[in-house]
Parts: sequence; C-alpha cells; structure tokens
Amino acid sequence: MGSAERTAAFAEQLRKEARRFTEEEIPLVVRATGIKALELVVKGTPVDTGHARANWQVSLDVPTDSVLDARDKAGQKTVRDGTRNLARAKAEPHIFLTNNVPYIEVLDDGRVERGKQETDLTGGSDTPRPRRRGASGSIQAAQGILNPAFDGLLAYIDEALE
Repeated sequence: MGSAERTAAFAEQLRKEARRFTEEEIPLVVRATGIKALELVVKGTPVDTGHARANWQVSLDVPTDSVLDARDKAGQKTVRDGTRNLARAKAEPHIFLTNNVPYIEVLDDGRVERGKQETDLTGGSDTPRPRRRGASGSIQAAQGILNPAFDGLLAYIDEALE
C-alpha cells in the first residue's frame, strides 16, 4: 500500500474515531492529536544528521512547501515549534504535518533490499557484514515512519476514550 493509500485509510479510521467525541471536545482533540502525531513522526524518523527530523513542519489550513536548513537530532526543537503552531489554532483548523526533504519517501518506505549481495569490510571490524547493493530505505526505521505513527496515534485516541 502506497503512502497516499495509507494516509487515506488512516484518515477514514480517524473519522470513525472522531464521531465518539462531542462537538465541544473536537478542537481540543484535534490539537492533542496533532501534537501526538508530530511526536510520533519525529521520534520515528531515522537520524543521521537530524535534517529529516528538523523538517517535520506543522502548518494550519495550508501545507508548507519549504525545506528548512536545520538539524535537530533529538527532535525536541521540532516538536516544541510544532506544538507552538498548534497552540495558535482556533476552532477546528486543518492541520498539516509536512516533511519536504527530497528523501523522506525513501525513509518512509522502510528497509528495502534488492540487488546483488556484497560484503562490507569497512565497518571497523574483522567480521564482514553482508550488504546489498542498491538497498534503499532505512535500517533505523525498518517499518517506515507513517505506519507506526498511524498505529500509535489510533492507540492514543483509543486510550483517551477508555
């Protein structure tokens, strides 16, 4: 299932869950869910330089198309900045959580092995490690970023409703 299909399936599940809240609760739930979603995707983003983590951006009503020249290995500043944007939300905003780094889809695809197997002796160890030429995705986020975040977010909502 591609990213667009996963997002659509998650949105449908979220709509079903939202019916369980009162009209007065919805703005608070939207903000709390936005903050939790941000925390989950930032935490789930693999870290090398921190550039991908720093580029999770929260915007209201319109998605951003910018790529930040920033690094945030821990992700704390990214979450803090996004939370601040969500605090400005009035009523029922449309919240966009966007990451425009050119390689974010590769990270979200998780670990995909393909191509010819080789041996990597550059790891500073006497033991050769198998490596595949043409591998893509992330060893750190083998399940991708969005799928675990969607699952975690739905669990968060279910827990709040108990």
